[in-house]
Amino acid sequence: MKSKVFFFSCVILALSSCSMDIPTFEQPYIRSSQLLDRSMPSELTPIVLPNSGTKRIRSVIGQYHLIQIVSNPSTGYSWELKYDEPVSNCLVLTDKNMVYDQQETFSNGLRVVGAPGKQEWLIQTNCAGLYRLTFKYRRPWEQGPPLFSTTAEFGTIKE
Repeated sequence: MKSKVFFFSCVILALSSCSMDIPTFEQPYIRSSQLLDRSMPSELTPIVLPNSGTKRIRSVIGQYHLIQIVSNPSTGYSWELKYDEPVSNCLVLTDKNMVYDQQETFSNGLRVVGAPGKQEWLIQTNCAGLYRLTFKYRRPWEQGPPLFSTTAEFGTIKE
């Protein structure tokens, strides 16, 4: 019995003396697609949409907007973007991506399994007017209403 206690004490002592590499990061999010490679305006600030309701966004023609919504694809749910044909000519989707908080990654860059992130869409406004984008949070294989639905309403003017 004493040898087992001594053995486990040694194992615990050895493990506790190991240095743990705790990551520290300067930027809040990891971008996993081409968004970093694109030449975007430096003043581009993410617009975080709520899980439900409407967010009104003021814009001028040619302006880019980075839309983000909290998401956890490990649950099978993801945000779908729905819009009709006239909107697609005036609000142009230039990129979409999934980003993860760097606090939810290990020091080797691997993501923590099940960790939430944010889905993001880079939208450019090309026409003056009032346009709506509807986002629905659902599992693609399930029928019926989405778990959440939110809308981004763009009021775009000429400069």
